[in-house]
Amino acid sequence: MLLDEGSLKALLGAMSDRSGLRCLFIVTDSEDAFKELSAEAMAVLRPASPDIETVQLYRDYLENFLINTDRSGGDGPTSANKAGAR
Repeated sequence: MLLDEGSLKALLGAMSDRSGLRCLFIVTDSEDAFKELSAEAMAVLRPASPDIETVQLYRDYLENFLINTDRSGGDGPTSANKAGAR
């Protein structure tokens, strides 16, 4: 799963020697960015994984499902959870 568009090259470098990959999820709200990233990923990954496909996950949609995170941008638990609330 690609969460940071700027990290595609590093992700592809780590995955390029693997075969049998089936799916790469790309998290972006931009259709143009998805198409560009998908094309770049397919050029690298398809030779070893001909059945791989890319799927766009919309960042805004996924953010609606954040659980136990600080909505102010932090990665830690919310202040209620820090106090032990469930």
